[in-house]
Amino acid sequence: MSDERLNNLESTLAYQDDLLLVLNKTVSDQQMAIDILRRQVDALMGRMTEIGDVLESSNIVDERPPHY
Repeated sequence: MSDERLNNLESTLAYQDDLLLVLNKTVSDQQMAIDILRRQVDALMGRMTEIGDVLESSNIVDERPPHY
C-alpha cells in the first residue's frame, strides 16, 4: 500500500472520528432537552388535572347574569 493511500485512509478515519464525537454530543444534548420537555409536559398535565378537578367540584350552575 502506498504512503499516499495510507495517509488518505488515516485522514478519512480522523474526520470520521471527529464527526462521530460531534454527532454523539448532538444526540446527547437533544436527549437532555427531550427529558426537560417531558418533565415540563408532565407538570403541566398535572396542573391541568388539578384545575379540572377544582372546576368539577365547584358546581357552577348556569344562572342568568344579574344584568337581565
